[in-house]
Amino acid sequence: MELTGTAAPALGPVAAEVAVVAVASAALGAGVTLAGPPEVLAGGFGAGAYGCRVAGAPPAPWDGPVVVRIGAEAAAARREAAWHLAVAAHGLPTSPVLGVVDTPGDGGGAGGTAAVVVGQGPSHSLVEVLGQNPLAIPDLLRSMAGLHARLRAVPVAAAPAGTPSATCDPPLAVLDRALTATGLGDRFAAERAWLAGHAPAPADPAVCHGDFQPASVRLEPGETADAIVVDWSSVRLADPEYDLALTTLMFWSVPYLAEGMGQRKMLKTVREMITDGYRSAYEGAAGAGPLDEERLRYWGAYHALGWAVRLAAAEATGPADPWDPAVLVRHPAAYRKDLARRLACLTRG
Repeated sequence: MELTGTAAPALGPVAAEVAVVAVASAALGAGVTLAGPPEVLAGGFGAGAYGCRVAGAPPAPWDGPVVVRIGAEAAAARREAAWHLAVAAHGLPTSPVLGVVDTPGDGGGAGGTAAVVVGQGPSHSLVEVLGQNPLAIPDLLRSMAGLHARLRAVPVAAAPAGTPSATCDPPLAVLDRALTATGLGDRFAAERAWLAGHAPAPADPAVCHGDFQPASVRLEPGETADAIVVDWSSVRLADPEYDLALTTLMFWSVPYLAEGMGQRKMLKTVREMITDGYRSAYEGAAGAGPLDEERLRYWGAYHALGWAVRLAAAEATGPADPWDPAVLVRHPAAYRKDLARRLACLTRG
């Protein structure tokens, strides 16, 4: 997920339902109604995402819940839909794109916005399944790592025009926008300087999901072979370590999504095992190859700083909107301190 802003402003319940119905009708057919109010999807489908069920008995491929992500820039929405098609064409299972709908009134051109409509896919995210059956964690990690490795088979040449890269909206520029928008540049000046001074040498880029974490993988419990990857709104071309560093950070952060102190302590005792297991499974998967330790450290620091900025901003003014990842953190004070130690270790250790 991008560090700065979101795809859409938060809407009130009535306005959200009106917007989602309008988009669903345009994408799926006139007269579409919802079986209930749209639900904010705070994790897994990108900013501005609402989940909803369409009333009646619609035919395939949307015979089930759909996701409507509203408010993205029109070009970004079309690029997101193109990525769904590109990764599917290269063997990576994902949700079907049901339509891209320009926002009425702005024409969808330069400066306009649009919505992306996709099928929700399987009923559970991997993060939900991990909590349901701890004994299945090794198999689930291997399944997720296998999907992640399959992304390496997608050629850079398949990237739609405008995909962020080292020359088109580089990561440090994204981070700088976040620091400027939150007014936290001085607070994190030392960490930002470390990133500037330790940038890895240019290398051949790979297709990176940009937010590959358990919430981005959907499956039915016990059916890992049918798992799919969702949310292609943050794809960029970068080092493979860019993606893996974010994934391992999210596994490392899992204790701070837990509700109780006991569960948090238990998860902290196993999180290093989970992150090491995921990396091992990824590197052992066909087509992935070994990871570069220094690049992994660098991108680990980058993502840790991005999360530190999010947490600090949310602490000062509250979450930016319902899709701000900070809303998912149940123990922000403890997470902030632990993350600061991790960031210090990466940038000064």
